[in-house]
Amino acid sequence: QLGARSAQLEALLRLGNELRGIFDLDTVLERIGQAVIDTLGFREAGIYLYDKESDCYVTHVALGGGALDEILLRQPIPRRIFEGFQREEFRVSNSYFRSQRRAPSSPEEKKYFPATDLGERAEDEWQTDDTLLVPLLARDNTVLGLLDVYDPVDRQVPSLDVVRVIEVFANQAAIAIESALQYRQIDSQQRRLERQLQSQRDLLKVSESVLATLDEKVIFDTIADTLAALVRYDALSIAKVDERAGELVTVFARDEWADEVLSFRMKVGEGLSGWAVAHNEALLVNDVNVDPRIARVPGTPDEPQASIVVPLAVREKVIGVMCLDRLHGDTFEEDELDVVKLFANQAAIAIENAELYERSRQRAITDSLTGLFNHGYLQELIEREVKRAERYRKPFSLLMIDLDNFKEVNDRFGHQRGDKLLRQVATILRNSCRDSDHVARYGGDEFMVLLPETSNEDARRLAQRITARVHGLEVVKGERFRIAASAGIADYPQCGTDASSIVNAADTALLWAKRHGRDRCFYYRDIHELVVTSLGSDTLGGTRRTGIDVLAAAVDAKTSFREGHSESVSEMVQALAREIGLAQEEVELLGVAARLHDVGIIAVGVDILEKRGKLTPSEWREIRKHPRLGVDILASAGVPRDLLPAVLYHHERWDGGGYPEGLRGEQVPLPARVLAVCDAFQAMLSTRPYRPARTLTEAADELRREAGHQFDPFLVDVFLRRCLTSTSPSATVSGADTAAS
Repeated sequence: QLGARSAQLEALLRLGNELRGIFDLDTVLERIGQAVIDTLGFREAGIYLYDKESDCYVTHVALGGGALDEILLRQPIPRRIFEGFQREEFRVSNSYFRSQRRAPSSPEEKKYFPATDLGERAEDEWQTDDTLLVPLLARDNTVLGLLDVYDPVDRQVPSLDVVRVIEVFANQAAIAIESALQYRQIDSQQRRLERQLQSQRDLLKVSESVLATLDEKVIFDTIADTLAALVRYDALSIAKVDERAGELVTVFARDEWADEVLSFRMKVGEGLSGWAVAHNEALLVNDVNVDPRIARVPGTPDEPQASIVVPLAVREKVIGVMCLDRLHGDTFEEDELDVVKLFANQAAIAIENAELYERSRQRAITDSLTGLFNHGYLQELIEREVKRAERYRKPFSLLMIDLDNFKEVNDRFGHQRGDKLLRQVATILRNSCRDSDHVARYGGDEFMVLLPETSNEDARRLAQRITARVHGLEVVKGERFRIAASAGIADYPQCGTDASSIVNAADTALLWAKRHGRDRCFYYRDIHELVVTSLGSDTLGGTRRTGIDVLAAAVDAKTSFREGHSESVSEMVQALAREIGLAQEEVELLGVAARLHDVGIIAVGVDILEKRGKLTPSEWREIRKHPRLGVDILASAGVPRDLLPAVLYHHERWDGGGYPEGLRGEQVPLPARVLAVCDAFQAMLSTRPYRPARTLTEAADELRREAGHQFDPFLVDVFLRRCLTSTSPSATVSGADTAAS
C-alpha cells in the first residue's frame, strides 16, 4: 500500500510538472479532471471556477459516469449554493466532505448537483449524495475554484491521508490553473490590443474615405459597411438631435424594421439613445429588455436584444447618436464598444462636415428673403430636367410669374411691406406645387416654377390657381389695394429643346401677358395666334396698327437698352426711303418692316442680348438665328410677303460678310440695305451693355468708314447729306437727337 501511494504521488508530481508547461486553460482543466479519475481513483470529477464579477462558480469540467450533468457545463452556480457544503462541521483538513446520511442535500442543491444513483451501500461506504469539495487556491490564497471528486473506486470514504494527497494534487492543479488563467488574460489582452490596433488601422483608412466625402448618404452607408466588418451587428441606426424640438430624429437605419425605426422620434433623455445623448456617455447593454431606460419602437418585435449606443459628439457638443443591435440573445464585448466609440468620433466629424456643407450649399442655392431656390440654381435644375426629358422622353413645363403692380406696393407702403408680400407669394407657390416641383425666385418680383412631367395645359391651370390666390392677398389690412400677377408658360419640347430657349420662351410669354392687359396667363406657342390676330390681312389699317405697336413694344421691352428703338428706326427708314424716291406705299411698308425687324429676338436670351463681354461662338449662333425666326413669326401671321426680305436680310453686309446668307452688294434687297443703315445708326446713338452711346458726329463718322464695307455707299451718302443736314429736320433727326441726348 505504501508503494502504491508512492507511485500515486510520483504520477501526480509528473502531472504537475507537465501542467506547468500547458497554457491552454481548457486543456489544463481536462487533464486535471482526468487525473482525478485515472490517478486518484474516483469515478467522477468536476471543476468549478469562481467568477468574481457574477459572484458565481462556473462548471468547466464534468467527467465520469454522469453525476455532473453536461447541461450544467458553463452554467453559473451561485456562491451561496456552495456555502452549504463548506461549513466548518464538514471540514476535513482544508477540504469539505458532506455525508448525505448526516446532512441531506436540499432540492435546490440537488438541482445543481444531480448525483448518480449508486444503489444500496454499506454504512461506511461512499453514498449516492456524498460530496467532497477540495479548494483550488491561488498563490495569494484566494479561491480560484473547487475540485469536486465523487464515488471512489474502492467505495471507501476518503481518509484524512487520502484527502491530503488530493489536496497536494489540488495545489499543483491550482498553480497550473492560475498560470493558464494569467496566460489567457495576457493572451486576451494581447489579442484585444491587436484587434484595437487593426481596428484603428481600418478606421484610419475608413476615416480618410468618410472625411473625404460631403454627401451625407454616402457617409451613412460607409459607416454601416465599415462597422459591419469590424463589429458584427443585426441592426444599425443613426439619429440626429433636433435642438429646436428637443428630439432625436432617425436619419439612417439598416434594419429589418427600417421603416418603423425611421418614423420613430423620441425626446432627448428618453430611451437608451436619449439617455446617451443627454449624458454624452456610451452604453453597452446586453439585455435591453430588463433595462428601465428602454423605449421600444412601435411595430417592432419584443425579442432578446443587446445594444451598443454611442453619442456622436463634435467638440463636446452632441449632434446625434449611433445604435448597434444584436438579436437572438447574442451579446457584445467591451472591446467592441471601444471600436464603436473610436469610429463614432470620426463619424461625428464627417456628419458634422456634411451638415455644414449642406447648410452652406443651401445658402448658396436659396434666396435669403423668400427661402425659395435662387436664379442660378434653377438654371441648373432646368438643364438637368432637359437631359432627363431627353432620356425618358417626358415633357416638362416652365412657369414664370411676375407681380404686375409690385413697384406700387413699395412706393405706397414701403419696402418692408413689399418684402413681406414677396414672402407671402413664395408661400402660395410652395403650397400650390407638388413636392417634385421646383420653385425659385427669378429676381425682383419674378418667380419661376419648374414642373417635371407636366403638360402646358396642366401648367396653365396651376398658373391660374396661383394668380387667383395672389390676387386674393390683402396687401395692407383695411386697404382696398390688390396685387395682381401675370404668368408666362413654356414647355419641352414644343417651345424649345435646351434650357436657354425654354427660359426665353417662358420669359417672352410672360412679356406678352403683361403687354396684353396683365393679370393673365399666356402660353408661348399662342404668340403666333396673337400675331395673326394683331396683324391680320389689313396690315396697315388703323385697327391692325395697334397690334403692330404691341408687338414692337414687346420686342423693345426684351432688353433694357432697346426702349423706343423700333419706332426710331422706322422713322429714319421712312425718311431715307422717301429721299431715294420710293413710292408712298413702299415707304409705309418699309416703315412697318422697321417696326418689326427684330421680332426674332424674342427667342434670344436676355443674358446674351445684355452681355457686356465678347460673345462666344455658340452665343453668336443664337444671335444669328433671329432674322429667320422673325420671318417665320411674321409669315405665319399673314403679313404681306413684300415686307419679309427687309426683316430677313437686314444684317447682310455690302461686302458679303453678313448673315444669314452672306449676300453681297446689290444681291441684298434694297429695303434690307435701307434698314441696315438706319438700324446701325440708331443703335450707335443708344447705350449698350458693351459700350456707351455715341454722339451724332461719331455715329456719322462710323457710317462713312463702313460705306462700301458694311453698308451700301450710295445709301450712306444720301442718309448723311439729306437726312441729317436738312434745313428742316424731320422727325427722324429729332428722334435721333433725343436718343443721343
